[in-house]
Amino acid sequence: MITDVMHIRCPAAKAYDFMADARNETRWNSGVAEVELRSGEPIGEGTQFMVVDKRGQHDVTITGYNRPETLSFVVRSASMDVQIDYLLTEADGVTTMTGRFNAKGKGAMRFMLPMLVPLIRRDLAREHANFIRLCETPG
Repeated sequence: MITDVMHIRCPAAKAYDFMADARNETRWNSGVAEVELRSGEPIGEGTQFMVVDKRGQHDVTITGYNRPETLSFVVRSASMDVQIDYLLTEADGVTTMTGRFNAKGKGAMRFMLPMLVPLIRRDLAREHANFIRLCETPG
């Protein structure tokens, strides 16, 4: 499991909405090339997306939606499944967004995943820095 904490100078609802709608990911995650909404709006529990990134295609489903406090996703791909859980708290104009990422590799990835954790942490920190900048941009 990987835990990452972001401190964002914006309302929790703004950060929540940016993260919940995976179509925003092309704006902050440099590895994501395409995101398609596969279910209807509004965004909420059960919403499904198809995401294409440098590792391939992923099916993403929002499994928990309690705006603006908790948000959960399941990401399924050929090589792994990932459970992602976010907890958001807001105080004094700063939102603390704690993400927990629990990946389960499939096939050979079951053995490779532990070795990739340092690289995943590095990439996550870089992309989350981009997410913070987007959230802190006025407008």
